[in-house]
Amino acid sequence: MRLTALILLITCLHVSAAGWAQKVTLNEREASLKKIFKEIKQQTGYVFFYKAGLLDNSHPVSIVAKDEDLSKVLEECFRGQPLSFNIVNKTIVISPKREVRPNPVSSLNDSTPALIWVTGRITDESGKTPIAGANVMIKVKGSPVGNVSNQDGVFNLNVPRGASIVISFVGYVSQEIKPKENTPLNVKLVAGTKDPLANMVVTGYQVINKESFTGNAITVSGEELKKVNPNNILQSLQAFDPSFSIATNNLQGSNPNVLPSI
Repeated sequence: MRLTALILLITCLHVSAAGWAQKVTLNEREASLKKIFKEIKQQTGYVFFYKAGLLDNSHPVSIVAKDEDLSKVLEECFRGQPLSFNIVNKTIVISPKREVRPNPVSSLNDSTPALIWVTGRITDESGKTPIAGANVMIKVKGSPVGNVSNQDGVFNLNVPRGASIVISFVGYVSQEIKPKENTPLNVKLVAGTKDPLANMVVTGYQVINKESFTGNAITVSGEELKKVNPNNILQSLQAFDPSFSIATNNLQGSNPNVLPSI
């Protein structure tokens, strides 16, 4: 009696283990997934669940497996397929494979160069007099980002790692510097010309660099004005620039304090 009970117990454990770890044997070449599913169902009793037409874009399968675990065989069959599977009890659910899209924030961070915090002080050649209002521009194509120095000549801005900055001020030679992280800059600008406006055009309401000025401008020295009319400088200017016109006003007589209308 005890021997019979022991044999029955061993048999039940064997059947239970066989049902838990299903083994599959396949030898197929260029077989469709439907045929693979049918063969697996016959060997294991597992049923497949999927929507109609879901297997239309699947690829043929070539596989050789002998007494392999069901999950391992399924992974091999679904390798490279636009499908995925999930085993729920005795049912194998087939669904479209989800595309793993890159995180847009991560992609943006990957494409955006790392920034470093740059600070420094701009002075004249002696290093004693700070230069206020100096331009500090990042030399990056398509990047108009920049800053200006304050009254103490101090500036700070974020600069892409590896980029250079160009420091300029009227009357001084521009400098191009490649800053390093955690290294404050001490910039000394050297005077370029004796006349700080030699390369500038003064229009009366703004100062423009000659290279970027698109209008017409002339330069007349005092000696040239005296040669034309030493008594009236304004009338002398008319000889150099025909567009320079002085409106005649006889109502003021010979009052020397009246400025002419130009």
